[in-house]
Amino acid sequence: MGKNQRLLFVDLHRGLVLLLMIEVHVFNAMLLPQMKTEWWFPYLNFMNGLVAPSFLFISGFAFVLAGKKKLADFRKFKFTFWRQIGRIGLIFLVGYSLHLPFLSLQKMLHEATPSEINSFLNVDVLQCIAFGLLVLFILRLLINKDRLFIWLIFSLGAFSVWIAPYFWNTDAAQSLPTFLSNFLTKRDGSFFPLLPWLGFMFLGAVTSSSFIKAQEMGTTKIFFKNLSLTGLALMFVGHLSMIEGFFLQVKMPAPNYLFFLLRLGYVFLIFSACWFYEISIGLKENYILDVSRESLLVYWLHLQIIFRKVFNDWSLQNVVGQSLSLIEAVAITLIFIIAMMFVARNWHLFKVKFPLYARITTAVVVWGCVIVFLVN
Repeated sequence: MGKNQRLLFVDLHRGLVLLLMIEVHVFNAMLLPQMKTEWWFPYLNFMNGLVAPSFLFISGFAFVLAGKKKLADFRKFKFTFWRQIGRIGLIFLVGYSLHLPFLSLQKMLHEATPSEINSFLNVDVLQCIAFGLLVLFILRLLINKDRLFIWLIFSLGAFSVWIAPYFWNTDAAQSLPTFLSNFLTKRDGSFFPLLPWLGFMFLGAVTSSSFIKAQEMGTTKIFFKNLSLTGLALMFVGHLSMIEGFFLQVKMPAPNYLFFLLRLGYVFLIFSACWFYEISIGLKENYILDVSRESLLVYWLHLQIIFRKVFNDWSLQNVVGQSLSLIEAVAITLIFIIAMMFVARNWHLFKVKFPLYARITTAVVVWGCVIVFLVN
């Protein structure tokens, strides 16, 4: 299996997750509140809750997979090293830019309310991904032995899940500045603090290492069969442990360990299904793969269109409000999906045909926005 082909099932999973993420944001921002009391909404809500775990898992998996052949260049501080540092920094920058109450530093300093500042400091999935990638990158540079690296990553992932309830349900992080405490707890409004969410990314990295070994041994199909069975087992145990009144029910303060394992089980199963789809039916270049490859652009752009206040401090969310019926929300979601596919396809083609101009364009846009923010 060639390099590009090997990555297609990863791109497929990430692309599907990104499209589902668009539905999540449209429905959360615009769907009529009474629609959320319908019988079907809890099922949709649970499915939506698989987006972030999948995104984090794939990020960890892809880092180890892509970084294996680049490790020598990383340690010699070649161009790939600085490109990786730049990408991590860009993810951090994009993550915080989405929370800016104003596109102006002066307004941030003089007009932002305490709640707006706190919202800006909240940790979302992009900050979580960037921090996790930074940890993986540093440890990969420092640790030569693959086995030691994987065991350390597994231990850090398990620890992040185990310790999370302590920070979520005590005042342990309150002595820290808000900027730092938001990385550890949801108390001040963070959606995806490192604990326990880094567990998904680090387990993705561990899974990638096992996948690489399976490829080398020619046992890839067995690997994915075992991963599927593990996913089914985790799903079965997870669902049983959450049935109200059932004798196997496990009650504990959030985040519940078994709820973490339940979501991990679904991620394993979906990830395996993407691989089996690739080898049984085949994957060709398509819009979903383009969306995956331009994931950061798609993530940033659709959120800016929905939530960024532009005209007289009004955003699309303000204009529409929570006023859409189910059919209307589905229609808006499809419009967004088609638009993001179109943008991703054309930007990807531009990058392939004119890589230098694409890098220049990216640098101009990013640094232009930073300069406008600083001087505006």
